[in-house]
Amino acid sequence: MYDIIIVGGGPAGLTAAIYALRGGASVLLLEKTLIGGQAARLNEITNFPSYSSINGYELTDRMFNQASALGLTVMYEEVNGLTRDEGLFTVTTPKGSYSAKSVIIATGATHTTLGIEQDYIGKGAHYCATCDGFFYTGKTVALVGSGRVALTEALYLSNIVGKLYFVFKGDENKSKVFLSPLLAKNNVEIIYNYLPTKIEGQTVERLNLENASGEHLSIDIDGLFVSVGTTALTGFVANTIDNKNGSIIANGSMKTNLDGVFACGDCLNKELKQIVTACSEGATAGESALEYLQNH
Repeated sequence: MYDIIIVGGGPAGLTAAIYALRGGASVLLLEKTLIGGQAARLNEITNFPSYSSINGYELTDRMFNQASALGLTVMYEEVNGLTRDEGLFTVTTPKGSYSAKSVIIATGATHTTLGIEQDYIGKGAHYCATCDGFFYTGKTVALVGSGRVALTEALYLSNIVGKLYFVFKGDENKSKVFLSPLLAKNNVEIIYNYLPTKIEGQTVERLNLENASGEHLSIDIDGLFVSVGTTALTGFVANTIDNKNGSIIANGSMKTNLDGVFACGDCLNKELKQIVTACSEGATAGESALEYLQNH
């Protein structure tokens, strides 16, 4: 029996662990694959306070070491169920089950891919303009997407890069109002209703496109940003915890609809998904779980 079980070992989960452990709770962290999550795979992080530049593995390893020194217990298992009975929670994995008085969900999210960029991650292909746009100051990039988040990232990039190709899946006439902020930019070219088919180069050098009529187009670029959505890794609580398209709904204290269960990080239904915001939410979740333990 643990005071708190944390599901997910990225920055949010690790920060929640640090705060909970410092508050005197016993904590089990369950992580499917890699401590540090997606952040650990980043080659360079330049927007985390106190570090002008640090790689993701080093940053998250520091977080993990801090939590470990406080007494964190870690099991590398994938969680597939969460139930509650008489005020206690049972978290199940293929290997067994674990009990706790409170649970923090910090499972993160996975990026929806184009299916062509996986070999270029870290070689010019990115999923976060806010994180990596800085590296392309004055250069030529393409961004693929169609929703509000993609528009926000395109606007962000347009203020940094020399040239931005916005590969937009949508009708030109129907999208004029939506795209009006970009249409006013001199360094932005919008490519309507083409789909990426191939990336060329040892690093990202060229993006090949094709439309429904079979017409082809190639653009020379220095970098590619993909903004076609994310999927929260919350399937094991999809029918238990309130969510929006899989992203968990929580209040400012990171409380979910299920008393005693908290959530933090990129599995949340939220706007900004950054390491620093994940840490903030993790700290809040950890403190909220401690308060819950005191009152139950």
